Amino acid sequence: MSRAGKLITVIAIAGTVGLAGCGGGEGGSSDQDPASGQSTSGGAPPAGQASWQQQDPCGLLTAEDTAEYLGAGAGEGRRTDDMGRPRCEWSGEGAGRIKLTIWQPPAPDIVTGGGKDTVPVGDTTGYITSETELSCHMDVQAEPAFLQFDVRTSDTEAGQRDFCAKVAQTAQQVLTTLGW
Repeated sequence: MSRAGKLITVIAIAGTVGLAGCGGGEGGSSDQDPASGQSTSGGAPPAGQASWQQQDPCGLLTAEDTAEYLGAGAGEGRRTDDMGRPRCEWSGEGAGRIKLTIWQPPAPDIVTGGGKDTVPVGDTTGYITSETELSCHMDVQAEPAFLQFDVRTSDTEAGQRDFCAKVAQTAQQVLTTLGW
């Protein structure tokens, strides 16, 4: 076989292996329940999902909670699922937004290690990925899953030096609501 033929064979095998990883197995996104083969689109979460994956993050923040960051016109959150991670997104005026995701990091040490800034969240810890006077991106370590907050306030007058400390108070309320 020529060198070009070998290269094409290697690429074809790699592509086949890569596509095999896109199936609906554990951690994948499938529209079928693996146990029953039934479609799960628009219905109940598939069997075999962890209880934290069945939580509705849009029900975890009240209108008052979102108004604190986005003003009174934030409205209802929009539910999405990001690779089996329940997420809710609220939008405010301008660049204001709140994204609340429930997830389990594949390697928690990546989130909790590396000398990141932290903030207390009740009996647990929030690990700050980024923070400005108007925004906070933070992962809160909890059991059985982490909470991820990505918050940017619409109210430029409400900016504060330790913005993630404010978000940590909201995170504590969410943990209480979840019973975690």
